[in-house]
Amino acid sequence: SFKELTILSSFRATGISPPNPNPILDRFAQDQESGDNSSSGLSDHDWRKIDRLALSIKEKRKKKGKTLDL
Repeated sequence: SFKELTILSSFRATGISPPNPNPILDRFAQDQESGDNSSSGLSDHDWRKIDRLALSIKEKRKKKGKTLDL
């Protein structure tokens, strides 16, 4: 149901009226602050192990005459 108070409250909450980007930007800032600084939970060592494993599989498939695109 469309009530004036509900619509105005929604506009305020999203920063549409009055123009104010902070309600939305603040939500993203809170998510980033609470999250880990890393884009993934894997360490550099883990990534190197995964890379070596992928290369190993690629080499094994190459020996069998099958290609694996990475």
